[in-house]
Amino acid sequence: MQTTRDRGMAAYAPRGITMPGTYDPESGQAWTRRRDLYLVHGMAARWQAVRARLVAPAYPNG
Repeated sequence: MQTTRDRGMAAYAPRGITMPGTYDPESGQAWTRRRDLYLVHGMAARWQAVRARLVAPAYPNG
């Protein structure tokens, strides 16, 4: 949801739908196979978003 909001769109979790609570060991996305990988991937993605928000106003031309 945060990724969607960061791009200026509204995002909501669907009411009445339970999100999965398990990880698929055969997933094509490695970070979704285990909890520890998922958490590290999520933290890295959030830090990259924070970095981008901090750098953009300081260096608007790149």
